[in-house]
Amino acid sequence: MPDTLVAIVPVHNGGRDVHACLSALRKASLDGSCIVVVDDASTDGAAREAAERYGCGYLRSACTESEVASGAPEGPSSPAPQGPARARNRGAAWASASPVGATLLLFVDADVTVHADVATRFLSVFSEQPGLAAAFGSYDDDPSDQGWISRYKNLLHHRMHQGAPRSASTFWSGCGAIRTTVFERFGGFDERYTGATIEDIEFGMRLHAAGETIALRPDILCTHHKRWTLRGWLRTDILGRALPWSRLLVERAGKLPDTLNVSRRERLTAAIVCSMPVCVLLVLFGTVPTLASIGFAASLTAFLWLQRDLLAFFARRGGTGFALVAGAMHIAYYLYSSLTFALVRLRLV
Repeated sequence: MPDTLVAIVPVHNGGRDVHACLSALRKASLDGSCIVVVDDASTDGAAREAAERYGCGYLRSACTESEVASGAPEGPSSPAPQGPARARNRGAAWASASPVGATLLLFVDADVTVHADVATRFLSVFSEQPGLAAAFGSYDDDPSDQGWISRYKNLLHHRMHQGAPRSASTFWSGCGAIRTTVFERFGGFDERYTGATIEDIEFGMRLHAAGETIALRPDILCTHHKRWTLRGWLRTDILGRALPWSRLLVERAGKLPDTLNVSRRERLTAAIVCSMPVCVLLVLFGTVPTLASIGFAASLTAFLWLQRDLLAFFARRGGTGFALVAGAMHIAYYLYSSLTFALVRLRLV
C-alpha cells in the first residue's frame, strides 16, 4: 500500500507566517485532512484562524495523547507554552488516531513555507528506500528577511545541509519526515525540552544510535521567514543550541559525528579561531607581540582557507560587504560555541 503523509505544524503566536505555511502545504498537494496545526498556548488566534481557513485539523498542545485519541482534539487551554517537542508529539498522536491513517509524519515549522514538490519528494524517498526511518531537507538560499543576521543564519544553515553527507546522524524538524511506526517505537520527541531547542537533534541521535537510517535530502527545500535580531541570534545560539547540545554530547560521551557543524573541518576551524583572541591578548600584553601578530595572521589565513567555499557563497548571495560581515559573525559563532562547550566539559555551567 502507498504511504500516507500527514503534516504536523506546531505554532506559538504564528501570525502571518502560519497562514503562509499552511497555504504552501496545500499547494504541495496535501489535503486539509492531512495537515494538523498544534497550538502551543498562542494568544494571537492565528493558529486557529489559519487552520479553519485552509481546512486543516486543529488542537491544543495541552491535550494528552489519550484525549486526542478519544476525540477531544482541542483540549484545555494551556497557561504557558509547553514547547514544540510536546506539540509535535500531540500532532503525531492526532495523525495516528485520524481516519487518514498516517504512515509518514511530516514535521514543518510554522515559520517556513515548503516548496511545491516537498510532499511528493518525501513520498518518493520513502518508497524507494523501504528501510529508511527518517529524512529531512534544507532551507533554500532565498530567506524572506534580508537583514544581515537573518541572511547569515539562513544561508549558513542552507550551506551546511547542502554540503553534508547524505547519510545523517541526526534529524531536523523544520522540514523532516519519519515513519509513524519508528516515531512511536522511539517515543517521539523528549518533552523535557520545553523550548525550541535541540529536541530534534536529540531524537535523531537516538535513532542513529539504534542503527536506524536517516537521510539528508538537499533537494527537499523550504523557505525560512524568521527575522533574526542580534539579541535573538545570540540568545538562541548560546542558550538554545550550544549549551544544551554541549551537555548532550558530554552526557553521551561518544565519538562526535563527522557531519554538519561538528565535522572534522568545523572542529579544526573552531580550534584555529579560538587561538585568535589569545594572539590578540599576547599582542596587547605579552612579551612577544611580533610573534603573536604573526600567529594571529596565520590563524586568520587558515580560517579564510578552511571556510573559503562558505565565504565565497556568502559573496555570491550578498556581495563582498555581506561576506565580510558574515565572516566576522562566523568567527563569533565559533568563539561562543567553543567557549560554551569548554565550560560544559569542565562542568562550570
